[in-house]
Amino acid sequence: MSAALVSCSPPAHLHAQPPSRPARHASMPILASPARKCAALRETHGTRIQQQQAATIPPVPSAAWSCSGTLPRRRSCRCRSGLDADKVMYSDEVPLAKLQQQLDQAIDDEDYEAAAVLRDALQRRRFDSRLAVEEANQRFYTAFQASTSGSLAKMSEVWGKGEHVQCIHPLCACIAGRTAVMEGWKAILGSSRMKIEIEDVRIFASDTQAFVTCLEITESGENRGRIAATNVFEKQGGAWKLVHHHGSPVPPNSF
Repeated sequence: MSAALVSCSPPAHLHAQPPSRPARHASMPILASPARKCAALRETHGTRIQQQQAATIPPVPSAAWSCSGTLPRRRSCRCRSGLDADKVMYSDEVPLAKLQQQLDQAIDDEDYEAAAVLRDALQRRRFDSRLAVEEANQRFYTAFQASTSGSLAKMSEVWGKGEHVQCIHPLCACIAGRTAVMEGWKAILGSSRMKIEIEDVRIFASDTQAFVTCLEITESGENRGRIAATNVFEKQGGAWKLVHHHGSPVPPNSF
């Protein structure tokens, strides 16, 4: 055997490294896989559904929810319509008409976060007003049925002040002015006691005015009847006062 050493190393081409992929340039887009695309679409769709449920407004791109500035917490957010969420939510001094105007503007501006806050504030304020008017209406009928000597004083407390105060009793002419109205109630309350139940009560209330329609089921001795009534209230001195009552008899066979 020859003294020359036979190399046992593998051929040089077997040491060669596979060609490396060129480094991705910063401007080259990253292509998402189909699975990643589907996940992104599901996430976007879920976000839009949540937005729709929160504001009861059709889902919109997330860009419509942008607020200016940094948002460390929600209380410091002032959205694109310029509405302060806390002031709208907790202030009872803003008129209902102004809140409705701001709500319409927020919807037009696609500021759905502010729209949701305004919607909730309007519902709360309207509920509170209707509840207060309902209580004032009930005080009127409680005074109407009172048989004590203080019934006229209770009725006087229910009614408001002003020359625009009017009352139309069933089959009677209009009595105008608070003084004349109270004289009429003095004659009615001093005659006999009347039992009244009210049905089909409907209430509408704004900031300073409200009206109630209802059906009075009356009973006085052997006499029974049904009266369709309208009661108009006005806020005077922070309290709801009756300024107009109109009662019309309902024929027995009518619905």
